[in-house]
Amino acid sequence: MAVNEVISGTVTRINHTGFQVAEREGWLTISQHAQPRPPLPTRVGARVSATIDKRGFVYEVVEGGQDPIQAPSEAVRSGCAHDAVSVRIAAVQAAAAFLAPRPEAKSADVLSVADRFVEWIGGAK
Repeated sequence: MAVNEVISGTVTRINHTGFQVAEREGWLTISQHAQPRPPLPTRVGARVSATIDKRGFVYEVVEGGQDPIQAPSEAVRSGCAHDAVSVRIAAVQAAAAFLAPRPEAKSADVLSVADRFVEWIGGAK
């Protein structure tokens, strides 16, 4: 391994001392001797370039670049769809909890109340 090797990849895991990238096995540990100490990547899925020393400790982390799995417009669209589904699921769960202590409520009432919850929070059906 060279004295300073640059490794680029997509972050798959992060803990308080380092991170992993999909393109390399094992953890990349942040050096305790680097001044200033490099920051950890901000999120799983981020593209990073890390400069490591001959012992494999990270001395520099540069985050940036596009996620190779999705183009930005696809990420926005899928994020919105995911949010709408999450809102709907949460509304159904809340409606079920709201109606559970009411013996006169029927199962069809859950969806009706959930629809009202979704409308109230401004979500789309």
